[in-house]
Amino acid sequence: MTAKKISKKLSKELQNLENMGPDAHAVEVQKELDAEEKRKNALGRADERIKRSRYLVEQSVCIYLKFHNMNHYLQIEKLN
Repeated sequence: MTAKKISKKLSKELQNLENMGPDAHAVEVQKELDAEEKRKNALGRADERIKRSRYLVEQSVCIYLKFHNMNHYLQIEKLN
Protein backbone atom coordinates (compact mmCIF):
# COMPACT_ATOMS: atom_id res chain seq x y z
CA MET A 1 0.00 0.00 0.00
CA THR A 2 1.13 3.46 -0.74
CA ALA A 3 1.27 6.16 1.88
CA LYS A 4 -1.66 7.94 0.24
CA LYS A 5 -3.90 4.87 0.49
CA ILE A 6 -2.91 4.27 4.10
CA SER A 7 -3.59 7.90 4.91
CA LYS A 8 -7.05 7.68 3.29
CA LYS A 9 -7.86 4.51 5.17
CA LEU A 10 -6.79 5.97 8.49
CA SER A 11 -8.76 9.16 7.90
CA LYS A 12 -11.89 7.09 7.18
CA GLU A 13 -11.38 5.10 10.37
CA LEU A 14 -10.91 8.34 12.31
CA GLN A 15 -14.14 9.76 10.89
CA ASN A 16 -15.98 6.57 11.83
CA LEU A 17 -14.63 6.81 15.38
CA GLU A 18 -15.63 10.46 15.64
CA ASN A 19 -19.15 9.70 14.38
CA MET A 20 -19.53 6.83 16.84
CA GLY A 21 -20.67 7.53 20.34
CA PRO A 22 -18.70 6.27 23.33
CA ASP A 23 -21.11 3.35 23.83
CA ALA A 24 -20.81 2.19 20.22
CA HIS A 25 -17.04 2.46 20.41
CA ALA A 26 -16.99 0.43 23.63
CA VAL A 27 -19.05 -2.28 21.92
CA GLU A 28 -16.61 -2.42 19.00
CA VAL A 29 -13.62 -2.67 21.33
CA GLN A 30 -15.33 -5.39 23.35
CA LYS A 31 -16.01 -7.40 20.17
CA GLU A 32 -12.33 -7.21 19.22
CA LEU A 33 -11.26 -8.29 22.71
CA ASP A 34 -13.73 -11.19 22.71
CA ALA A 35 -12.46 -12.39 19.34
CA GLU A 36 -8.85 -12.28 20.58
CA GLU A 37 -9.74 -14.15 23.78
CA LYS A 38 -11.64 -16.77 21.79
CA ARG A 39 -8.61 -17.31 19.55
CA LYS A 40 -6.29 -17.67 22.55
CA ASN A 41 -8.62 -20.22 24.15
CA ALA A 42 -8.75 -22.25 20.94
CA LEU A 43 -4.96 -22.29 20.70
CA GLY A 44 -4.70 -23.37 24.34
CA ARG A 45 -7.12 -26.26 23.81
CA ALA A 46 -5.20 -27.34 20.71
CA ASP A 47 -1.93 -27.35 22.67
CA GLU A 48 -3.53 -29.48 25.39
CA ARG A 49 -4.79 -31.99 22.82
CA ILE A 50 -1.37 -32.25 21.23
CA LYS A 51 0.32 -32.81 24.59
CA ARG A 52 -2.25 -35.42 25.58
CA SER A 53 -1.95 -37.34 22.31
CA ARG A 54 1.85 -37.28 22.45
CA TYR A 55 1.72 -38.58 26.04
CA LEU A 56 -0.62 -41.40 25.01
CA VAL A 57 1.65 -42.44 22.15
CA GLU A 58 4.66 -42.51 24.46
CA GLN A 59 2.70 -44.57 26.98
CA SER A 60 1.64 -47.03 24.27
CA VAL A 61 5.24 -47.50 23.13
CA CYS A 62 6.40 -48.07 26.70
CA ILE A 63 3.65 -50.62 27.34
CA TYR A 64 4.51 -52.45 24.12
CA LEU A 65 8.19 -52.59 24.99
CA LYS A 66 7.46 -53.68 28.54
CA PHE A 67 5.15 -56.42 27.28
CA HIS A 68 7.90 -57.78 25.09
CA ASN A 69 10.52 -57.48 27.87
CA MET A 70 12.59 -54.92 26.03
CA ASN A 71 14.51 -52.13 27.61
CA HIS A 72 13.09 -48.73 26.89
CA TYR A 73 14.70 -45.39 27.47
CA LEU A 74 11.85 -43.03 26.68
CA GLN A 75 11.37 -40.16 29.02
CA ILE A 76 7.70 -39.61 29.57
CA GLU A 77 6.57 -36.07 30.12
CA LYS A 78 3.73 -35.95 32.63
CA LEU A 79 0.77 -33.67 32.02
CA ASN A 80 0.20 -30.95 34.57
